[in-house]
Amino acid sequence: ATELKHLNCLLEELKLLEEVLNLSPNKNLNPKEIKDSMDEIKDLMDNIKRIVLELQGSETSFKCEYDAVTVKAAEFLNKWIIFCQRIYSTMT
Repeated sequence: ATELKHLNCLLEELKLLEEVLNLSPNKNLNPKEIKDSMDEIKDLMDNIKRIVLELQGSETSFKCEYDAVTVKAAEFLNKWIIFCQRIYSTMT
């Protein structure tokens, strides 16, 4: 259940990250590249959401707890990648 809670919290954090990315697009990219990047992020988030909802089943009362720490996007993503790899390795 703990891993499922963390995955559910990942969904919340990814939504916030998507909002930040929408507000500050890379000025070095042309508008089509920005749209393509955002579409790819949305597709990945939708896939994660489907998986989490399938695993979650009827249990929906998770409360996420957040640290009051500022991190860079790369650190945030690395943290979640390592977490997901750990879950995956226990499933195989």
